[in-house]
Amino acid sequence: DPVPHIGESEFKKQSVKKIYFYLKPNIQLFSQFSKTAFISRYGNRLKTFASKLLPYKSYSLLQNDELIKKYKIDEIKKDKKVILLFGRVSQYKGVNIYLKAIKYLIDDLKKQNLYFMLLGKPVHSFLFSEDEKNMMADFRDHFLHINDYLDVAELAAFIKKSDLIVCPYIEATQSGVIMTSYGLSKPVIATNVGAFPEYVISEDCLVEPNNHVNLALSILSSTDFPIAEESMYNLVRNNELNNINIINFTNDLIYA
Repeated sequence: DPVPHIGESEFKKQSVKKIYFYLKPNIQLFSQFSKTAFISRYGNRLKTFASKLLPYKSYSLLQNDELIKKYKIDEIKKDKKVILLFGRVSQYKGVNIYLKAIKYLIDDLKKQNLYFMLLGKPVHSFLFSEDEKNMMADFRDHFLHINDYLDVAELAAFIKKSDLIVCPYIEATQSGVIMTSYGLSKPVIATNVGAFPEYVISEDCLVEPNNHVNLALSILSSTDFPIAEESMYNLVRNNELNNINIINFTNDLIYA
């Protein structure tokens, strides 16, 4: 990432990054947003490239079902749609917005056919509020938080079992979450921040940040209606290489 995320600025790490960047003649970035942010922060002395990532199809070869069996996800899927937010739990990822959206869907809209998962450990001194802890406990029939590091095979298993991936980030640069999800043919709803608009396959899958109601309604429209759900899956399957020129990507790597 060319700039530190909200709540993750570490002087030592950023100092090392700055020195490293000045020593390298060329920099490869994975979005136009990141390229612009990099030049703004470090200047235009370096040769910078922006190439789009490809879906991480190798994840489809990975599978570790131990945690799937432990938490009885297959049983849950018999009558519920599974929504997933994964990765390290940090301030910039909008976890609090995700939790508010869950409360709105379960409490206010009485949607009992949804099951939400949060996979990842808090980092950079991130703390859940007491209200959030109580809410997660109260909604245990509709919510699972695995407060631990998952290896890639465990993560792939959970993504495969999910119906929808969400990225309610407050800000972002170039996230691997979207390409991981697309690599497993899973649709993604993300906020309209950072490089997400460059990667998310449909404007209908973008929501404004810091708005739990919009996030909740987008989740609802993507999971409640079979036609909309199938349309999202088809977009993912048919659009994996759309707007991604693998020849240009390879040339950038060779000549960087």
